[in-house]
Amino acid sequence: MLTDHPAVSVLGSPVPSGDAVAVAADRQPDAMVVVLPAPMGPTRPEALNDFLAELRRVSPRTGVVVMSGHTTGIPLGEISDGDGRAFLSALDLQDEQPIVTAIRAVSEGMAYISPGYLDSAVRRADREQDPLARLTGQQQDVLRLMADGLSNAAIAERKHLSLKAVENYIGAIFRALRLKNDERVNRRVQAARLYLERHSL
Repeated sequence: MLTDHPAVSVLGSPVPSGDAVAVAADRQPDAMVVVLPAPMGPTRPEALNDFLAELRRVSPRTGVVVMSGHTTGIPLGEISDGDGRAFLSALDLQDEQPIVTAIRAVSEGMAYISPGYLDSAVRRADREQDPLARLTGQQQDVLRLMADGLSNAAIAERKHLSLKAVENYIGAIFRALRLKNDERVNRRVQAARLYLERHSL
């Protein structure tokens, strides 16, 4: 995508993220574009931080453009001008301009967050603050019926679903709400309480 862009000089072909540190140490580029593998996703922000710190150690002046299909889990408040890092979402791959903008920014030691990445990060933060936002529309509908006191069989009849499908939905709801299987507290009651508290505001 960038090989013919007049504002960018591409020094090498893509390499696995595990080789990026060695490449940075050898070539000392102004900027590197790093596409994150899944293990460095939102559940492993510490792995990404370690990776970026190692890049900075071997090539202090190299800015890093991080591209990810999801948010990285690094708080937006930790990204500031002067640290030479940029964060882009997979949507930014559809157009070269956000990538060029990010490369220019990090080459000058500045930070850059693309609108697509920012939108994903804000939505992720909303999901963390509101557990119900993690549920699909169908799951929220099943939870509403649970909160109304309907049994699994009654929910199946109301939604024209099999009993097994309802059980699967309820299991998915418990996982999404991160409700632990505790003999002292009924997860169905916990889920219904969360729904009622949210919708009584």
